Amino acid sequence: MYFGSVSPSVSGSTVTQYQLDGGVWKLNRYDSSSGSMVLQSSTVATSVFPECSNADRVLDGIALGWLVAAVVFTAYAAKLVRRAI
Repeated sequence: MYFGSVSPSVSGSTVTQYQLDGGVWKLNRYDSSSGSMVLQSSTVATSVFPECSNADRVLDGIALGWLVAAVVFTAYAAKLVRRAI
């Protein structure tokens, strides 16, 4: 049983949760007072996300590193300009 980053929601005796069933995400509502019977099940619209690769992670890290280096260089350059004035 899988659910996204949103935990199952409990309202009274009704539990609502996202569940992956055969590659399709479904929104199921259960009645906790009568057991685990599904009261309502509906297919939810899902977003298709691109696959992540290690190369993408490395490139993101490199970009972040250059951004930090640019900030440090700018601060150092401002310090040198302030000393020159």
